[in-house]
Amino acid sequence: MNKKKGKKPRFVVDADLYYKDFKDKYKKKARFYSVTETIGRTSNVEDLEIFEKCVNTKKHIITQNYEHFKKIKKSKPHTNVGIVGICSQHYSKAIDQFGNVLKFYRSHADFEGKLIGVTSTKYEENK
Repeated sequence: MNKKKGKKPRFVVDADLYYKDFKDKYKKKARFYSVTETIGRTSNVEDLEIFEKCVNTKKHIITQNYEHFKKIKKSKPHTNVGIVGICSQHYSKAIDQFGNVLKFYRSHADFEGKLIGVTSTKYEENK
């Protein structure tokens, strides 16, 4: 993707439980926000609400609920929110693989409109 340095990617981590893992490991390469920071509450937060808030605040989403966010994204194709799905079966290895995603997609703009699936062994951009 874009090899020039641009603005750091900004992500809302859908599972507050893993927010600290991303922030601690990749804070030099991207900015991470919890759902609580973004929405202002922790209970009864719907995926559509997270998606719409990310549209308004120009942030991308990291989630384990990839298929659901993928459906929301496809129903709103004009939005620039990128969705990164992290495989929950081998979560810690998938977090490590996310480092390779950040090497390829370096700036915030590189993630715009993308659907990227990350497993413990690979990542791929989906349509």
